[in-house]
Amino acid sequence: MDRFRDFTWDPVNFPIAKVQAFREDLKSKGGNLVLIIDPAIPVAADYEPYVRGLEQDVYLKHKEGDLFKGKVWPG
Repeated sequence: MDRFRDFTWDPVNFPIAKVQAFREDLKSKGGNLVLIIDPAIPVAADYEPYVRGLEQDVYLKHKEGDLFKGKVWPG
């Protein structure tokens, strides 16, 4: 992920050409590459999934009405 943002790709640490070569190597050995996402959405005004979630009112809230925010990347 790019900057811990879901639905993104980090092209610096995972150049697409190297990932494709790795995938092909795995495939030739009977393996598969499985991509996963971290289900946490960072709070960032410039991040479309976060903004859309606010607009659609889909986030968990405390009983007082403010957004519940958790930490998933300690340190």
